[in-house]
Amino acid sequence: MAVDRITTHLGVKLTAIVHRQARLHKCTPSRLIADAVARRFAHDPEERAARERDIQFLSVDARLARIIREQTMIKESVLLFVRAWLEHTPPLAEEVAENAAASAQSRFERFCDYVMAALDEPASIGGARFLPVVAGDAAGAAGEGAPTP
Repeated sequence: MAVDRITTHLGVKLTAIVHRQARLHKCTPSRLIADAVARRFAHDPEERAARERDIQFLSVDARLARIIREQTMIKESVLLFVRAWLEHTPPLAEEVAENAAASAQSRFERFCDYVMAALDEPASIGGARFLPVVAGDAAGAAGEGAPTP
């Protein structure tokens, strides 16, 4: 597509508005101005609606990209924590390894049950339901008895 270059002279306030809106919509100021001019002079209502949809899709696309980036950072953080945990936790003594494995399997199954229950509810798994169980597991490991979910 051929593009003709046009220079526009905007006041200081309007220039600031254009730059702010361009950052907000994740596009260049030139693209923002071109879309505004096209919308202004579009005579066909369908063409105008198509332009509006394109702008909305760009906004949704930018938000989706941000969410994907945040999810990737969360995943990497969890994986880094697990790696550090595994690298710096000493191996268990042989006499407690079997009991620890059974306890770990039991706690993991309980954790999976809580995750499934949390997926059924719109509540956070880190909320009040889950934290007492984790604290109870720590108390159970210290010999104070296992918690009841």
